Amino acid sequence: MMAPWPHELAPTTGYARRGAPGELGSGDRCRLRSGGAWLAPSLGLAPSAMTQGRMSYHLRWLHLHGLIERVPHTHSYTVSDFGLTSALFSSRAYGRFLLDGLADATTASFPPPPLRKALLGVSTELDRLAVRSGLAA
Repeated sequence: MMAPWPHELAPTTGYARRGAPGELGSGDRCRLRSGGAWLAPSLGLAPSAMTQGRMSYHLRWLHLHGLIERVPHTHSYTVSDFGLTSALFSSRAYGRFLLDGLADATTASFPPPPLRKALLGVSTELDRLAVRSGLAA
């Protein structure tokens, strides 16, 4: 699963899947020195593409957003309680709402599902607004 914001879910997917092999799992720590082999697949990259600069950027971003915590007196991080909760919520919301919602929105069935009707109405209103404001091509 590729998250809309890969930074958010990448380090915590191991926790959400209860520590799949090769990923950050319960009690594991992530380190810059590890080369990001656990982070690269979640970002859609080859492990060799994870440079130290890129890894440092992602660790800093995750830390600033409270998704990981630094382990005191070390150069390693672990997933925070908020990071675990965020990963579980995001993966469950994706599986329960987005997949079904996208299927309803793109299915060409008759009569159209309520979500498809609503999206068509939104699209029509956006077209009217574009014409009224002079943005229509």
